[in-house]
Amino acid sequence: MPYKSIVSFVHDHATDMPAVLTAASLADEVQAHLSVVCLGIDRTNPGAYYGGANAIALQQSLELAEAEARQNEETVAKSLGVWSLPWETIPITAQVGALTPVISDRAQLADLIVLPKPYAKNRGVEDVVILESALFRTRVPVLELPEGHDSAPKA
Repeated sequence: MPYKSIVSFVHDHATDMPAVLTAASLADEVQAHLSVVCLGIDRTNPGAYYGGANAIALQQSLELAEAEARQNEETVAKSLGVWSLPWETIPITAQVGALTPVISDRAQLADLIVLPKPYAKNRGVEDVVILESALFRTRVPVLELPEGHDSAPKA
């Protein structure tokens, strides 16, 4: 069965772009549509603050997560702008504890999910949650790329 829809997730463009470029290369080769979900992750724990500090901390953290999602989207769009394949970016802000439904909802209708290896240098709990959500909350095949894999187009 040929792939018609490929999805990848970016929460840190500095480390996730090789997976996006691999997904773009594969999508271009099989003439598939590429969706890149650009995550901004709110890492606050709402129960950890006292009194009015809770609302202030949540607002600041949400603003940082939204800026992170926009920055990821800008970087992905700039990188994919050179490709002739059909692609889209989807910016989403979510709390780290609520990533699982975000990942599964955005990936469940794809034909393939392309992700970087989560157990590597410069990786965090978010990477593990993204991979495990894709593996165990969807019925979509997952291509997990080895550390250091980069299929960026050569100029």
